Amino acid sequence: MTTETNDEMKKKILPVTVVIPTMNRPESLTATVKSYLSASYVPGEIVVVDQSGKEEDRTIIRKAVESCDACAVKGIYIRLEQPSTTVSRNIGAASASNDIILYSDDDIEVENDTVFQIYSLMNNPEYAMVEGNIFPRRKIKLSTRLFVCISGRAAFWKLGIGHVSPGMFAWMPWVEDEDIETDWARGCFFAVRRSLADKWNISWDEKMSGYAFAEDMDYTMAYSRAARREKLRCVIAHKARLYHLCSREYRIPDRQMAARIVINRLYLFYKHGGGFFGRLALEWCNFILLFSMLLKGGAANHWAAMKYCYKHEKKIRNGELAYE
Repeated sequence: MTTETNDEMKKKILPVTVVIPTMNRPESLTATVKSYLSASYVPGEIVVVDQSGKEEDRTIIRKAVESCDACAVKGIYIRLEQPSTTVSRNIGAASASNDIILYSDDDIEVENDTVFQIYSLMNNPEYAMVEGNIFPRRKIKLSTRLFVCISGRAAFWKLGIGHVSPGMFAWMPWVEDEDIETDWARGCFFAVRRSLADKWNISWDEKMSGYAFAEDMDYTMAYSRAARREKLRCVIAHKARLYHLCSREYRIPDRQMAARIVINRLYLFYKHGGGFFGRLALEWCNFILLFSMLLKGGAANHWAAMKYCYKHEKKIRNGELAYE
């Protein structure tokens, strides 16, 4: 019996489904799948929803999914013609065989026990959502904390937990040696229960089709609110370490990204019932961000998105979102 076979037999397969949307990132996706399969604790199922435009990219991604078989992991490849991270995640979740769904980006690297740390908490019925602890991270300076509070991107009385500010920006605190409560989760790596999402009628909002943080915030904020009502915990697990590599292999144009960030936040403001003071906070955040970009020489895209919001606010409020 070979050493490789012995190593494979030592792996512990857990009843967790990993859902990974990917688009034009064959190398990053391949490395991410390899990271999951190389760990001591592996998910029982990996669902990859591929939105890549080139056939050669799709071929590489299919091979990465097929590599799951060697580790007795079920690999599912799904092709999506029209790119959308929200549609991808809904399709991936619907294809999952396990109740615990781990949403993952296509450019992350896990440690040997990362999936186990997530599973061990999610296997406890008191937990509804668990986010991984992203490395490397720099300790957040006092000056940074002051700036995010003054700019409206975080609430100073909530700096110790993950939360969404009235200006529809999300804040994550420094995670060191204990689990931290959170009211939202970053889409690069977090787990939920499909049974609870179904029970609470929570899915990814497909009106937001682009790649930006807002769709993560929308889904997890709604999910965590429902969890709190049933006295269930949503945490960042300090032991579930991972590395978000922030791949530059493919990125949407800066103008489109700026439009998504500004437009989606206005849409979510209305969707989640923001009031008068919330709207003031939203505008304050936009202008502070605009000012900071002016100092760096990159404000044109942000200002164009703000002007679009002023002109088409009614459409955005009704969920008619255009980013071009």
